[in-house]
Amino acid sequence: MTVLQAAPSPLLVVAVAMLAGFGAALVASPVMRRLPEGLTPAFAAASVLYGRSRDDLTETEALSAHYTAGILAGALFAIAFLVAEAVLPPGSSVLGVALVPAAVAALVVVLALYWLFGYVVYPRFGGGTDGDAGRVRGDWAISVVVYAVALVLLFPVGVLLLT
Repeated sequence: MTVLQAAPSPLLVVAVAMLAGFGAALVASPVMRRLPEGLTPAFAAASVLYGRSRDDLTETEALSAHYTAGILAGALFAIAFLVAEAVLPPGSSVLGVALVPAAVAALVVVLALYWLFGYVVYPRFGGGTDGDAGRVRGDWAISVVVYAVALVLLFPVGVLLLT
């Protein structure tokens, strides 16, 4: 990462990515709400996290699980970015952030989030065996891509502001 001065420490990269992950989850929330399955992914995550049925959860609890996942996915992005940055050519950069490692890290996050929700969390919620599974996973895929795009856009801005 070639920022104007010295490259930021890995811990700062993780912190920035976690903040960007929260911001990206905020961006993805209204998109998720507009999709046919709405906040089902957030309720599924909260149901598994809190060990309660969807009917016993509030929207606030569902969104807290969603935002927490966004923060943790930001940390995953940072780790994938740092590894990719160490082994791949940087290519062009935006605001001092190498694009090739950022794109690889975003792909890692998209695949990890889609797999984790679609094939671990959602089945534990009780989904995956009904006819709604394909629609819920499809909506989740759209939400994850929106999240990743927002994360890739917010991360360089955070790096620039905090370094």
